[in-house]
Amino acid sequence: MLHDLWRALPHGLRRRLFETVVLARTPSAGPAPSVPADAPVTVAGVLRAPTGLGEAARGTILALKAAGRDVRAIDLTGPFRQEVVVSAPEVPAATPGAGVLIVFANPPMSSYALTKIDSSLIAGKFRVCSWVWEYATVPARWKAHVAPYHRLAAPTRLVERAVFLTTGQTAAALPYHVAVGDVAPEVPHRPGHFRIGFVGDMVAAAGRKNPAAVIEAVGRAFGGRPDVTLVLVLRGASDDQPIVAELRQRATTLGVNLEIDARLLDTPAHWARLKSLDAFCSLHRAEGFGLTIAEAMAAGLPTVATLCPAVSDYLDEASGYPVPFRPVKAAPLVDDPDPGFWAEPDIAVAAAALVAIRDNREEAQRRGMAAAARIAQLYGAAAVAAAVDAIVAPART
Repeated sequence: MLHDLWRALPHGLRRRLFETVVLARTPSAGPAPSVPADAPVTVAGVLRAPTGLGEAARGTILALKAAGRDVRAIDLTGPFRQEVVVSAPEVPAATPGAGVLIVFANPPMSSYALTKIDSSLIAGKFRVCSWVWEYATVPARWKAHVAPYHRLAAPTRLVERAVFLTTGQTAAALPYHVAVGDVAPEVPHRPGHFRIGFVGDMVAAAGRKNPAAVIEAVGRAFGGRPDVTLVLVLRGASDDQPIVAELRQRATTLGVNLEIDARLLDTPAHWARLKSLDAFCSLHRAEGFGLTIAEAMAAGLPTVATLCPAVSDYLDEASGYPVPFRPVKAAPLVDDPDPGFWAEPDIAVAAAALVAIRDNREEAQRRGMAAAARIAQLYGAAAVAAAVDAIVAPART
């Protein structure tokens, strides 16, 4: 009954009440503690959920482990009521004592996380929280969630600026780890057939991820051709959703052979699915990092993507096929009615890039190899470990 009454309240009121209670229960971080040089780094996040922040937390654990660091884990999948899909990395559980705690969660869940972690695992630790956001400024209410942490972190320059403009706090650079798995493609390569892929979340961000634009670009480039297939990986999609029906109808109108894959896969199967593609296309309107784009590049796929501010950290004409955009007013969000502007991609340029990939495989392969090298350099284990060291350096003893 209490749950039904809670759900009956307007979303905005529920959010305000939740944040008020969480902030009342979450004390400020206080002075930064000293961190012994050999102290472990504990990473907390939704380690078994198929989300971007979940993947960021998992990747950080794997990067630190690969770099030979003492890394521990706290899984928040259950407390955050997220769907369990993937396996958590195999590292020791968190232990009390001095060290570093890195939490991957946006407000208000960043503060809520500290109420769900045993206090003995928090005490004496240097607290870092990694935020991500897709627009020029983070929501104003996020400022109240700065105090529980000694340091904020962000994966891209866009997020660093967005955090500073709203909170006045400087967020440290903490790149997401992207490392392609050693797996075989899910679908063997078929000579003469061209498979273009896209990955997006239909539940959380259909408008921002913009799969309709990918259909438009493929339709312009290859409409009516039976030897070209567009694979839309739409996590959370179902045939009874109106937008799915609209995408199918538009693909039919444009003569696009469309496959919709709604499966939530574990990490090895996800990489195998990526490797089954010949090209990747993301005509998103906004990204805070663009994990699926970076993953496609890490897999060596020639990648066509909107050159929004976050993606420009790693994509250029040497490593892919950037698509220009024009700024337009962004659609309102549930928790932010005026998030600012987002990027409307140039469909004609994207279509031309897809044709160029199909017609000039040697150049496409060269850019794919350059993309894999670029991602390894910027988001490999060494880069992540070095970033953690730089964040914690002032507290080291």
